[in-house]
Amino acid sequence: MTRQRKAILEMLKSTDTHPTADDVYGAVRQQLPHVSLGTIYRNLEILCHNDLVRKLDMAGAQSRYDGDMSQHYHVRCIYCNRIGDMRIASMTFAESIKYAPKHFVIVGHNLKFLGVCSDCRKRGLEDEVITS
Repeated sequence: MTRQRKAILEMLKSTDTHPTADDVYGAVRQQLPHVSLGTIYRNLEILCHNDLVRKLDMAGAQSRYDGDMSQHYHVRCIYCNRIGDMRIASMTFAESIKYAPKHFVIVGHNLKFLGVCSDCRKRGLEDEVITS
């Protein structure tokens, strides 16, 4: 575990904001001023590959990173791309087998929710969704 990788991991474990690689870079540079953006990207990939960090690919938004490896889902604001955690019971492996078409073997699942965050609702953007 390199010093840079440890700083990235600690940063991600201490936040629930689901930062982008650029956000991680900005935060880690405060601690390690000479770290490069390339180092951040390489280490994020290594941390993801080793199941220490989760990469969130949310359609229509930059990839985000999550240091919380517990089973949970995510919701993305359709206006500002803010991401929040959704702690709801997930489908078990046994349940997934029950619902799978016969010609599929289930190896995992990924469920994403879309919504409007409280900041965007305060700005009245929610009305656009409801009336559309």
